[in-house]
Amino acid sequence: MELVKGNIIKQIKKNENSDFAGTCANSELTYKVVRVNSKTYGLVCIGGYMQGTRCNLCKNFKESSVDVYGTTTEWVLVQQ
Repeated sequence: MELVKGNIIKQIKKNENSDFAGTCANSELTYKVVRVNSKTYGLVCIGGYMQGTRCNLCKNFKESSVDVYGTTTEWVLVQQ
């Protein structure tokens, strides 16, 4: 997925294991792309429990991945 400044994306995390119910392993965060560098995207969280924070996302990120605990993370483009 190629992003540009102003895009709005969602990070959706899901884990079916009952041990992770009610944790951040089952959450949705909405980000706005505020900066595009040669290797990273600069994001600011505009919705969710981390609202107001900033982070970077590598340009070679995977749109869907699963970690060692079974949490599936998906990145979805909401608005161009």
